[in-house]
Amino acid sequence: MDLLIRTSAGAVAYSELDRNHVIERMRKTQVILSDLDDTDADSPAKEIARTHFQRGEKFDFEYVPWVLSSVILRARYGKKAETRIWRSYVEKFLQTSGQRAKAQLVYQTQNLQKRCYPFAKGFYQSFPNAHKVYVTRNIEEIARTFARALRIDDVIPEAWDKAKATEQFILANPWFKRYLIKGDSEEDEDVLKVAQYYKKQGSIDDVTGIWVTPTPEKPNRRFTIHIGRDYGGIVELLQAPIKRE
Repeated sequence: MDLLIRTSAGAVAYSELDRNHVIERMRKTQVILSDLDDTDADSPAKEIARTHFQRGEKFDFEYVPWVLSSVILRARYGKKAETRIWRSYVEKFLQTSGQRAKAQLVYQTQNLQKRCYPFAKGFYQSFPNAHKVYVTRNIEEIARTFARALRIDDVIPEAWDKAKATEQFILANPWFKRYLIKGDSEEDEDVLKVAQYYKKQGSIDDVTGIWVTPTPEKPNRRFTIHIGRDYGGIVELLQAPIKRE
């Protein structure tokens, strides 16, 4: 895997494809399906769970067992346990409009641009003609708050089965032919696999995957491009001219 770019601020992008090919593929993108938590910002879901009582929630005897269960699941399964842990939290503590409003208020009173990874908004602005969608396990109230801040068009929230949600989106939008998939988890890899399947079937013309990770030098071979939690490199790359031999 080769280093495509390293900015003066240290943002990087890696790929097994050559630089020109990467730029040309990304610039032709018609639709972006992206994760939110730990992809565009440090996980809002984790913060919501962590600040449960700070939001003014009354003591709930279910909360302590949920915390203990989460610790055990995370110790046993690592990142793979995140969907199960978060879904359990949503089902127990985010069922009413009042509970969700308190969670959303945490982010409405903050500058979300500072919470997002560097140049995340610039990344989406680099695709002015693409349709941008969050496919996220987070609740709709949080997903739409971040979507508004980053100028993302739509959200598919509480997507507990991201592969199924992606398939439904592809089948419902047959006019989109060039996809960009972005994420940081196995569930996001499932999104990419679904898009690649429909490419093989001839329904999609091209699929580009961006893997967002603290260690971009360690490849996930299924994804086309690997970046750290700083979009500066990929934004600079998108704005760069094609180098002709």
